[in-house]
Amino acid sequence: MLGIERAWARLHRRGFLPADPAGRAFTVRTRHRRTLRQDLRSLTRAEETLRQPAARGALGERPLIVMSHDAAKDAGGVLEAGWLEGQRQLATLSRNNELQLTPLPAGTILRDAPELIVEAVRRVHTAARQGTRLSTLARSEAASSLAVSRVD
Repeated sequence: MLGIERAWARLHRRGFLPADPAGRAFTVRTRHRRTLRQDLRSLTRAEETLRQPAARGALGERPLIVMSHDAAKDAGGVLEAGWLEGQRQLATLSRNNELQLTPLPAGTILRDAPELIVEAVRRVHTAARQGTRLSTLARSEAASSLAVSRVD
């Protein structure tokens, strides 16, 4: 687990953790690091079937939007290797998917652009209720500026 703590410290130094004093204080507390270690250890104790990736299309036509920072634009951070490929694989769980890449740094989408998340949830909800494809639903001006692709 020391490797994870070193990676966390690097992210902290590079500014990927909350900039506000309260948020930063929360994320560097011993209790927070202990919880992070426990969460990571629980992954190794999960049943084998839970640790295996689901098959492509396992969700069928259920709508799925995967929103992520554009790892290709980051400066090769500790956790960036393979990130975008993992996000693509996640999107392939559904045949009705979108991969939305934001120019925002990792971990800041919720804080800096909550309207994009709200819109994504609304679009998924609408597509699920109407039984339509995500690609047929309109996107806001803010969301239209994102790099969006359908992953096959």
